[in-house]
Amino acid sequence: MDKPFEISSVIKGSPVQLIHGHHYANADSNLPKRQITVHITKNVPTEDKMPKTIIVVGVARGGTTVVAAVLDSIGVYMGPSTQLGAGGAFENQVFMTDETNWPAEIDRCNLLYDIWGWKNPSMFNMMDHIPHTVRNPHCIFVFRDIIALAGGLIARRGINQDSGDVVALAEESLQTLYKAATEIDLPSLFVSYERIKTSPEVFVASLAQFCGLTVSPRQRAEAMERIMPQGGYIHLPNGWQSATDQSTE
Repeated sequence: MDKPFEISSVIKGSPVQLIHGHHYANADSNLPKRQITVHITKNVPTEDKMPKTIIVVGVARGGTTVVAAVLDSIGVYMGPSTQLGAGGAFENQVFMTDETNWPAEIDRCNLLYDIWGWKNPSMFNMMDHIPHTVRNPHCIFVFRDIIALAGGLIARRGINQDSGDVVALAEESLQTLYKAATEIDLPSLFVSYERIKTSPEVFVASLAQFCGLTVSPRQRAEAMERIMPQGGYIHLPNGWQSATDQSTE
């Protein structure tokens, strides 16, 4: 039986108990006795099995890069290293092109990986066109504070507009993303970019739970390194290789 909207949390090393759909710290925990809302899921089956395809959806400058980077670090193949490292955007370039180019890459990834995915900040405009060959699609919707999003748009694109117009553009993008997130019937995880930054360990644990993965200490450490406190795109060192890249190219 599928679960409807559910609020839950994963706190490493801290006992929690479920009360009315929310997690609270137990009396013997060192955590303060307050509600700890970490992530929201939708339509996740009780027995959520492999294979899976993870689709990261958001808006430009909205935080999808850090989510894709963490997915790669915990074992979700997000594309060839040669493409993911370009600009540090963690985008499999095939899925940034016309949809007619997708089938061959989908077939390749289905053959090689039990769990893989892609990130496309504009994907929310194409949620009705996910190819039927995508196995067991799971969506991650990434939201960001509207003012921070507007600032990111200006910084990234150099938009020469009135600040009010840029905020309106950011608001329109977020409303479209919210509409797609609430209307889709696929298993989904909703995350806040700001919450990722303030509670990185909790985010990594929540993401691993949604993907159905067990994360090693090394993978957790790498994931934490990719959640950069100062924000911005992730800059990768020379010779960097995706944690899951099994391509022979």
